[in-house]
Amino acid sequence: MKFLDKVPRTIKTTPIISQLANSITSVGANDREANSAETSRDFCHKYGIAKKEADESVYWLLVIGELYVHLKLRSSQLAEEGKEIINILATIIRNSKQTSHRKNSTVKKFNSYCFGHFVSAYIPKRVNIGIV
Repeated sequence: MKFLDKVPRTIKTTPIISQLANSITSVGANDREANSAETSRDFCHKYGIAKKEADESVYWLLVIGELYVHLKLRSSQLAEEGKEIINILATIIRNSKQTSHRKNSTVKKFNSYCFGHFVSAYIPKRVNIGIV
C-alpha cells in the first residue's frame, strides 16, 4: 500500500490506484475469510478469490510500471512478489482439495463400514412372520 503513495495522482492513474488498492486489500480479506470457512469447499473458494485478486494486483502493478518509468523497477519487484503469493495460494488450494478428497473418501469408507455394522447388528437377516 505504501507503493501507492508514490504513484502520481492523475486522471489516468486515479482509477488504477483505486483498482490496485481494492485488489490488494481483497487478497488479505479473503485470506481472513478462508481461515473462518465452515467447509473445505468454502475454504478453497475464498482462497480462489484471493488468488484471482492477487493476479489482478500483479496486472495493475505492471500497468503502473509501464506508465511511470521511475516506478518500473519497484512495480516489477512487487509484481514478482505477487506472483509468488499466487503460487502459494495455488498450492494451498491444491493441497486442500487433495486433503479434502482423501478425507471425504475415508469418511465415506468409515460411514459405509459403520452403516454395514449397524445393519447387521440391529436388523435381522430375515423376518419370519408366521401365523400360529
